[in-house]
Amino acid sequence: MTTLNLKRPITADLPDLVLTDLIQIFADKWSMPILYCLVASTEPIRYKTLLRQLAPVTEKDLSRQLRFLRFKGLVNKQISLIDASCTVYEATDRARGLRPAFESLARWLQTYK
Repeated sequence: MTTLNLKRPITADLPDLVLTDLIQIFADKWSMPILYCLVASTEPIRYKTLLRQLAPVTEKDLSRQLRFLRFKGLVNKQISLIDASCTVYEATDRARGLRPAFESLARWLQTYK
């Protein structure tokens, strides 16, 4: 029986990205929908707008996952200097690199649904 080496790099181009990192990022059920919303948007999205777009996500789950995605370098957070209650989020360049993967997954779903 062959064992899976989870520490093996996925590609030679991304030696620091290993399967365990990928699984950790996408293990939460809200990671992919959050990143998709942010990557698909051409401008930052307000927290409350994300909350509505991702219904039925709870505020607790959305806040927790946004914090985690910020820690991983996939999301930027900006708080308005004029109105502190206005917080917006946007995908980083690193997260925008996921666009081709999202497009491939969408094609795969269309083919095999």
